[in-house]
Amino acid sequence: MIQSMYRGKSKETHEWVFGSLVQVSGSGSLAISYLDDNGHIKMQEIEKETAGMFTGCDDDHETDRGYSQLWSGDIIELQYKGELITCKIEYEICGFMLVSDLFDDGFIWMSDLVESDGLYNWIPDSKLIGNIHSHEN
Repeated sequence: MIQSMYRGKSKETHEWVFGSLVQVSGSGSLAISYLDDNGHIKMQEIEKETAGMFTGCDDDHETDRGYSQLWSGDIIELQYKGELITCKIEYEICGFMLVSDLFDDGFIWMSDLVESDGLYNWIPDSKLIGNIHSHEN
């Protein structure tokens, strides 16, 4: 089974919340549902435009917190054909794209760059530098 994880900024706290995406009303409001520390289901309404899906990949830049997960809406730097490129992660059709005017077609499919050791997936020579909603991790 493919596990989907989402994130969004809470309307109440403006902090990132992580879990499952839920449509909470006919108006299109969105929420993230998650389990609290006691195992109870909680839900927080999110700012709709901040909703993002986990790509299943990490960057290739280790920090004291490990490697960073990559989500739609994130901005990364990566080495591509000998050039340092800043690009945005977007989900389109049925896959994730890295979008930048510096790519020949304006984008490349993320799956063309991903490496895996069977347990982890990452984009070689990449570093998370922010996201389109806050420009910081």
